[in-house]
Amino acid sequence: MYAEKLEPRRLPTPERRGRMCMDVARVWQALDESEKTFHALRALASYAPEEATRPKVRGIAAELLMMHPEMPGLRRFSQKIGATV
Repeated sequence: MYAEKLEPRRLPTPERRGRMCMDVARVWQALDESEKTFHALRALASYAPEEATRPKVRGIAAELLMMHPEMPGLRRFSQKIGATV
């Protein structure tokens, strides 16, 4: 995927970094790549923590949690951002 070649730190603001990570997470979700989706959400939270609590981010995290409750770190991440199942 082209986005894997991009360096988020080169983007000018935390919001843009977060938006890029959200776009990447959506693509991975559409491709049914759950671990990569979660990785993108964690990156979003590290670059722009305030963006991680947006409803769309919580929705993706909740969906991942329903499908893969055993995924390491996912439950804690979901609780941290306020995603519920």
